[in-house]
Amino acid sequence: MGNESSSVALSQFKVDESPILSAHGWSLHHAQKDDEALTVFVDTLSSSSDSLLRVLETNLKLFRHPNILKFVTSCSTSGTLYLFTEKVYPLGAVLNQQTPMQVVLGLYDVLTALEFLHNRAKLCHNNLNLHSIFVTTSGRWKLAGMEFAKSIHEMNNSFLQKNRAQRNESSVPPEENTPDALKNSLARDVFGFGVLAKEVLSSHVQSEFDTLMSFSMFILERMLNPNPDLRPSLKEIQSHAVFQCKFIEIIEFLRHLPLKSKSEKEAFFSDLLPKLFEVQDEQLIGQHMFPLLLSRVVLLDATAVKRVIPSLLTPYEAHSSGDPRGFQPNETLNPVLSLQAFKDHAVPMVRKIFHVRDYSVRTVLLDHFSSYCHTVPTVILEEEILPLLLIGMKDINDEMVASTLRALAELVPILGAQVVVGKKQRKVFSDGKPHQAPNGMRRKSFKSSSVNTDIVVNTRRENGSSSPESGLTLPSHRHSPIGAEESEPETDPSKTEEILFSEDIWDDWGEEAVLKEEVLPSSPIKRDDSPLQMEEINPVHLARSISGPIQAIVPITDITEIDIKVSKPKKGSPEVDFFADMEPEIKLRGKSLLELEAENAKENSVRSKFEVEADSDGWDEDGWGNDEIIAL
Repeated sequence: MGNESSSVALSQFKVDESPILSAHGWSLHHAQKDDEALTVFVDTLSSSSDSLLRVLETNLKLFRHPNILKFVTSCSTSGTLYLFTEKVYPLGAVLNQQTPMQVVLGLYDVLTALEFLHNRAKLCHNNLNLHSIFVTTSGRWKLAGMEFAKSIHEMNNSFLQKNRAQRNESSVPPEENTPDALKNSLARDVFGFGVLAKEVLSSHVQSEFDTLMSFSMFILERMLNPNPDLRPSLKEIQSHAVFQCKFIEIIEFLRHLPLKSKSEKEAFFSDLLPKLFEVQDEQLIGQHMFPLLLSRVVLLDATAVKRVIPSLLTPYEAHSSGDPRGFQPNETLNPVLSLQAFKDHAVPMVRKIFHVRDYSVRTVLLDHFSSYCHTVPTVILEEEILPLLLIGMKDINDEMVASTLRALAELVPILGAQVVVGKKQRKVFSDGKPHQAPNGMRRKSFKSSSVNTDIVVNTRRENGSSSPESGLTLPSHRHSPIGAEESEPETDPSKTEEILFSEDIWDDWGEEAVLKEEVLPSSPIKRDDSPLQMEEINPVHLARSISGPIQAIVPITDITEIDIKVSKPKKGSPEVDFFADMEPEIKLRGKSLLELEAENAKENSVRSKFEVEADSDGWDEDGWGNDEIIAL
């Protein structure tokens, strides 16, 4: 029955056939369950008591710590044990990708795991080496390799000698070859940690950290000392200068944030931003700090929300020189991550937090939504973030609904109104603002083809009479203003003159004296055979020109001359019918009723000439002859 249930459980996982690591007694594979990525240790069971993987399973179940490999589940089928853990990679496979600060942080995490085993579990690891350390997808080091872990009080020489061949030879301390092997069991793990630290720091000793050189000397002189009594304790190792940096200090405080007092939290978050800029490695901050800085505990802290969160949720554009952004104490906002680093580390965290239905957490995300919404891919905004925002529209809290509406407004320029609103769009408003003319002077083109170059009008108002003094060439008609319906004929461009119009010219429109309708014979008109000189033309007079012959202005001596005089028609002259052309003309589509009646009468008269007269109406007086049949 046990195997059957295990087989059913195993069918829920998809295990890769090719191993990523093979060790004594087991092989490491990647696995998948639904959307969760896992790692599986696979071993063939010879017997339940001799299986090293079975011991590892027991210890991982029993001893839980943030820096110890997390156990998920296990099953066995056909004599094979499958041990599923969180998704990890062997340290040896990713060591070249680790920065010096990541290595230091990893060693510190291993120290805290060992301290937990020694002080809380009273357990000795006995096999600490490179192959017993794994790295999660977030870059955190996890302690494993607990196949040979043993309680301090149960440790004996027979156990050490029995498993020595299966343990890593480089991590076996020299005292195991002497009768004093059990004198200081905890020093055995200190020696193994020294071997691990020496191996992982060998390629980073010449880095920019000066403390790494002193720590390397500390490893050789103290941790790898042949005398177990001279080896330092785990507390002494943790107090070394290499682990006393701002980066580890911030991470340690955030990991233990629930245990801190209110005053400690306020002091920490008030001075956190300058410390973050001292790290100067945004990839390190994004990978290791952002999961802690955007945790629920931080988002619920009032000081953090006011002092830190705005800068965390706002990316900045990286400089072309590549220099990191420095802390600006006079600015209210100091973005920590560049745009690309924000997309890599912060956006995945924001996606997870949006699924949390907590009022305070959602409010923080909505308050700064405009700062980071453009960094989220459009597909994620439409398929994941938008439905989660619409849920907030149904909340009974007015502030939540108002914040959600403001966030939806930020999505309209990105996704479009039809996607956000979800209804068919139509044009409701029109743009009624006046169209502004382009900057500069407005130009009006006049065509000089109609200018009569042979007419020169000499006008002068003086004592009610006009006398010729100067010649001015004028056009024969004035063009319609801009917007008139009449269209002007095309002319030769060489005869077109562009006249600049100003408001002063148009203000005088209609102020000229009224010219008489009839041409006076005394109009002073003379013929000038001289060529037209366009540069001498006054634009003002040219704009005021009118079509038709130019008339001289005659002074008015009697007021009755301005009266409207209606001429009476002469006797005997026929009266003009102004509505003659307006008489409607009705065209008949068919023949009239009278015409149809006349045609019908004519057809009847012709038909009567050829008809044969009949004596009866077609019915026989004797009927159908049925009377005789009936009589019979």
